[in-house]
Amino acid sequence: MNKDTNNVNNETTKEHISRFGILVAVVAGLIGILYGYDSGTFSAVLPFWKEDFVIKPWMEGLLGSSTIFGITLGVITGGKVCDAIGRQRMMLVVVLGFALTALLGAIPISVWWLLGIRVCLGYFIGFSQVAGPLFIGEFAPERIRGALLVSYQIAQSIGHILATYTAFFFVSSGTWELVVGIAAIPGLLLAIIIARFPDTPRWYLLKGKREKAYQTMLRIEENETSTQEKIEEIEYELNNKLNKGKIKIKELFEKKFSKRLLFVIGFGFFTHITGMTAVNYYGPIIFQSVGFNLSDALLFTGIVQIAALFSEVIAFFLVDRWGRRPTLLLGIASMIVSLLALSIIYFAGLGGIGGVIAIIGVLVFRMGFGIGFGSMVWIYTTEMFPLRLRGVGASLLLTVNNLGSLTVAQVFPIALSFVGGGYTFAGFTVLAIFAWFFIFILAPETKGRSLEEINTYWENGGKWTTSTETK
Repeated sequence: MNKDTNNVNNETTKEHISRFGILVAVVAGLIGILYGYDSGTFSAVLPFWKEDFVIKPWMEGLLGSSTIFGITLGVITGGKVCDAIGRQRMMLVVVLGFALTALLGAIPISVWWLLGIRVCLGYFIGFSQVAGPLFIGEFAPERIRGALLVSYQIAQSIGHILATYTAFFFVSSGTWELVVGIAAIPGLLLAIIIARFPDTPRWYLLKGKREKAYQTMLRIEENETSTQEKIEEIEYELNNKLNKGKIKIKELFEKKFSKRLLFVIGFGFFTHITGMTAVNYYGPIIFQSVGFNLSDALLFTGIVQIAALFSEVIAFFLVDRWGRRPTLLLGIASMIVSLLALSIIYFAGLGGIGGVIAIIGVLVFRMGFGIGFGSMVWIYTTEMFPLRLRGVGASLLLTVNNLGSLTVAQVFPIALSFVGGGYTFAGFTVLAIFAWFFIFILAPETKGRSLEEINTYWENGGKWTTSTETK
């Protein structure tokens, strides 16, 4: 094959996106539907649990935070497990775990039984938070990697909508068991599909399985020349001095990682501490607190989730065209405005009009989160660390993320009851303002760049090299 032919093939590959690569990434993203459904079932069935069991505010917070506690345990351990057994096998464990906890969670033994099941469910969700984005990000071509990772968040919103309207359908009968248990069916179906896929080329190379990596990459690139170039680029990173030796999470805290570590921890912290968990888990409770009945509260919660889905579709189209930074900053700015409005209506006690403003405020907040943090968290989780440390790095970011979520889930119901919605949402407003400035100062623009180029950016102290500045 002559040089001219190689150039033509390279140009063709740049315009071509493999059906196999997209298929694998999209199927992995569908795990987000189960994740979203299971998260959505809590907010949807909590009002039913409050009628069936004696649940005080502290237990309400405990039930909400129990899942996030499990998620935190899952992401702490998930990185090492994901690197050890692979992204594909990890996701197989996840969907089978979702199916099992859905079946057990539909058994109404006691509130303490449900608490235990929620912890176990959270553990598998934590695994999915690590494995899903890595699987998608390591398969996806860089020019559409952002959009495919946003699809993971879109899938979560679809699941949340399904959970809310499933509960709304059964609101008259009070039958919540089916709302929880039905999630076992898609879990088993996804397990059958995922079992047929290979692992990512980058994980195969991490484990020294070059031939498998090459054959899998060839199915993505569909061109021998570009496949070989990709394999060599990944191998070069693995042979870098930063990528030698046994994987140890303490490496992330060495001086050479200080700037990216600051960004990762800050980004993870602000993602949920700014109020998303309150809206996601306690949406119906918020609407009931401003005067709506249970049926209307569930209906409005579903509408909010549909709006969130719409916002994530917008992010899907923006993130690889407009970029990560402006999309994220726009989302956080929307959150600030809506949180301020929610704080004002609680302080002012506006009566009927306050309920309307509350619906609009929650809707705008959820759309802002969907465009910003909700979509970008999966992108930055995948992009911030070198291959050898990507699993443990993702665990670190998501652990900080979930500790913030755990705090909000436990404290929000108590704060709403004892200090009121005005001060609670005012606190979220202040945190969101800090988040906007943090992102403005530290977040890199990574659209169109390979994972290896992004790693070089951090190795250079947060500066793009001359060869990549014009990309």
